[in-house]
Amino acid sequence: MKAFAANCPGCGGPVEFGVGGSLVTICDFCHTAVARTNKSVEDHGKVADLIQTRSPLAIGITGKFRGKPFEIVGRVQYRHPAGGVWDEWYLSLPGERIGWLAEAQGRFYLLFARPAKVLGRIPAFESLSLGDTFDLGQELGTITVSEKGIATAGSAEGEIPWDFRPGAEHRFADLGGPNKTFATIEFDSTAPPGRDDDSGDAAPKRGPVNVYIGREVSLAELGITVKADESKGVGRTGTAQLNCPQCAGPLQLFAPDVSERVTCPNCKALIDCSQGKLQYLTTIKSKKAPKPRLPMGARGKIDNVEWTLIGFLQRYVIYEGRRYYWTEYLLYEPAQGFRWLVNSEEHWNFVSPVPPGEVTGGGTTARWGSRTFRLYQKGTAYVGYVLGEFYWRISVGETAETRDYIDPPLMLSFEGSGTALSSEMNISVGRYMPHEEVEAAFGVTDLPRGWGVSPNQPAPPVGSMILSWAAFVGLMMTFYVVAQTKIFTPEPDGWLFWYGFLAVSAVPAMSVLYAWSFEHRRWENSDYSPYATRD
Repeated sequence: MKAFAANCPGCGGPVEFGVGGSLVTICDFCHTAVARTNKSVEDHGKVADLIQTRSPLAIGITGKFRGKPFEIVGRVQYRHPAGGVWDEWYLSLPGERIGWLAEAQGRFYLLFARPAKVLGRIPAFESLSLGDTFDLGQELGTITVSEKGIATAGSAEGEIPWDFRPGAEHRFADLGGPNKTFATIEFDSTAPPGRDDDSGDAAPKRGPVNVYIGREVSLAELGITVKADESKGVGRTGTAQLNCPQCAGPLQLFAPDVSERVTCPNCKALIDCSQGKLQYLTTIKSKKAPKPRLPMGARGKIDNVEWTLIGFLQRYVIYEGRRYYWTEYLLYEPAQGFRWLVNSEEHWNFVSPVPPGEVTGGGTTARWGSRTFRLYQKGTAYVGYVLGEFYWRISVGETAETRDYIDPPLMLSFEGSGTALSSEMNISVGRYMPHEEVEAAFGVTDLPRGWGVSPNQPAPPVGSMILSWAAFVGLMMTFYVVAQTKIFTPEPDGWLFWYGFLAVSAVPAMSVLYAWSFEHRRWENSDYSPYATRD
């Protein structure tokens, strides 16, 4: 299709399709989605205002991918079924090729249309399950379904390479693989034929299923260095001072661009802030509200990144009728996204997301990279209390099915959750942090010390002590053998050697015993202990 100009059927103003592959353009005057069919245009309805995500991207920004120039020509904003929005930017490349640059939670994924047959047989949307895998061959490996859902096409701007209709349902499945491979399956898709940027072959004709494959990228890889350009409406907001709609008390948002829910520190109201205004939902009731060890808004430097603490929640599992609690702190940095700082029985873990496709197994063992993790526990986790800001529509009583695997000092965690319209599997890795590191990162003192042994707490080092013991015993034996040659007068008492041996062996023996005890205590609260007596 060649680019052409027309008049908007909504307001009569001029609209232009500047990209050959565009099917819909958004009128700058009345925000009507204008679609072209052969030589005519159609009115697909008015689009809602874009929700301000303060993205670092904007229409007109240019860059390069594998040496080929591109320009951002369009954007669609989807409403996620679990709350929040994500942006999908469309790139125009030479030869009327189109790329899809998805942006969500500070991450970017560049995808290109591929023939659906590369996945083999694709089950129906209803039959697709989390954990299903597809083999993409030796180059890309195996990708795993990590999320499926029904989103809504919310708003748009610029030129769109598919038959965009405001409010239309969007059935999708996201998949991840090794080396940051990422893919999306769109069911009942209205996307047009395009070109595969990797091979140059024509992409599949539009049909009930379209497949897009690529990987996670950084803006630097794409030659995009713009971090903030207020003339184009990009950049990020700092904090926002507001008033609670329930009690009118002061309410500070530390991440207003990304927050979906916030709790009022004064009246404990849970407030929705996803639609550009604050809406009271409910009041969080708790007989004994937990107190955060770290204050909201605190800044801490971990792994050379300065994080802002924006949220706090208490979770628990029920085992044999008893509740076991822990707390989680949500950390945010605009360029890095979200991380968690988890406190369980005063032991700390810094938790980061892991692409699902990089993890294999999931029974009694799981593998990530070169490490093998053993199953420690599984169950249903409940949200008992929330405070601060969150990037999804969190609620008290929310549940997730969890499985934790350990290979000290790391813990690999699986969490499956869902709503009526979506299901998602998140995998994360927690690194054990001594309390001294937490104190240094956030500039606090006197954090309580943990009792007992944490599941992924590093064992005390005994190897160097044993080597020193062996060397010392070797010297003693040498001295004893030499002494038996009667060089020394009077001849040393042979029992002195054994007394010395016992003396120098006491500390290493106690250390080995402590390490053995430490490892057994690590597993004492697990149903999957390798040291448990089996009937």
